[in-house]
Amino acid sequence: WLLRSSQDGGCSPQARRILRERSRRSSCTRLLHEEGSPSPLQRVVFVAFDIDQFDKYSRILVGWISIIASLTGGFIALNTYLQSAESERAKEALKYRERFDLPRYVVPIKKIEESLKTRETDLTRAIEKGDEAATRYVSGLIRDENIDIDSVVDIYEEIYLCIEARLCDREIAVRFFGKRAYEMYGPIGYYIKDVREDAGDSRYGRGLQYFFREWKKLKKAEGENQG
Repeated sequence: WLLRSSQDGGCSPQARRILRERSRRSSCTRLLHEEGSPSPLQRVVFVAFDIDQFDKYSRILVGWISIIASLTGGFIALNTYLQSAESERAKEALKYRERFDLPRYVVPIKKIEESLKTRETDLTRAIEKGDEAATRYVSGLIRDENIDIDSVVDIYEEIYLCIEARLCDREIAVRFFGKRAYEMYGPIGYYIKDVREDAGDSRYGRGLQYFFREWKKLKKAEGENQG
């Protein structure tokens, strides 16, 4: 009733006071429109519309959230698995480090290293004469020094197979066992080649050969990075 106009169509004093307080320039008709409230039927329609829209967009949002959560969860699970698998492979590789120190493997390896050092000059001369001469010399050295070369071949074969089966970490294994393989395989390779031909077994000594090659690749890559 405050907003009812007088007979001349003007605003009542109360209406003018409301307009001044709001500092709005508007006609009485607009004020009536703004101050008016929707009917109960309008409220029901508006609420029903809002609920319907909310439900619609909520379903879409929930769907996207589910997809994102699924992808994120899958990624986290995969990453966790990979980290765990890598950790296990590292542990398996390091187990061979302990075995490598056993007398069964340490003794023949040291014998090979010492023999190659003391007979370096003679070995070099034999190699210069050709593969056949080098093979005879190395085979004689292994026989004379009573070197258990098969034990060395066996331990490197085991580590190689562990890497091939993805049970051992390749990089860790190469860094731990590659250097010695590289130093031994050059001259010992003549003996290994001879055994392969005689026994008809191309797999003999492949582990030692693998670490020889991998160590060579590693040092070459490190040299290029430093350069």
